[in-house]
Amino acid sequence: MSPTLKKVVFNCCLLIFFLLFLLPETSFSQASSQFVSDSIEKLKQCDSIIIWNKYYDLRVNDFQGDNSDITDIYGAKSTISYFIIYAPDSPFRAKVICYFDKKKSPIRPNLVDSISLTHEQTHFNIGELVGREFESELNKIEYSSDSISHTQELQKIYIKIKNILTEYQNKYDLETNYGLKLTEQIRWNAQIKNLLK
Repeated sequence: MSPTLKKVVFNCCLLIFFLLFLLPETSFSQASSQFVSDSIEKLKQCDSIIIWNKYYDLRVNDFQGDNSDITDIYGAKSTISYFIIYAPDSPFRAKVICYFDKKKSPIRPNLVDSISLTHEQTHFNIGELVGREFESELNKIEYSSDSISHTQELQKIYIKIKNILTEYQNKYDLETNYGLKLTEQIRWNAQIKNLLK
């Protein structure tokens, strides 16, 4: 198999799913924390997604998308997205959850090896890293009763994070040549894992 057949492409699909809820001001902290925990537990029950977890590495059978979507020579396409759970209240609080969408991530098993899977895992890890920055940015928002300015602030953050994520993923693919430059792949794996500690 030629090296070009081992290339893996990353399809970053940034989906924003807002779960809105309003809570009484006096019980915000406790109720908010419980809501986030309950929401995460419900997401974990969804068998078509994998919530990022430092103890879990992607496997071939996690890629369940229609492989007719792979029209080029690449062996896989990963779809990494975010769920955002937030309370549009004062103080504004958000939890960003990075996940891998199994049904939108196709693979050609005969074109994928352990290096390809490691390459895809690092894309997922980059998604988590940028997701943490996303959460941090969202939690800096000062609540405003003016919904237009609040929406504009959210939109600015979304565009900023989308650009950061795209730039990061593109740089990663360029420097590793989609996992074909083994030395660079190993360096990126270690660098991203270190940043996620």
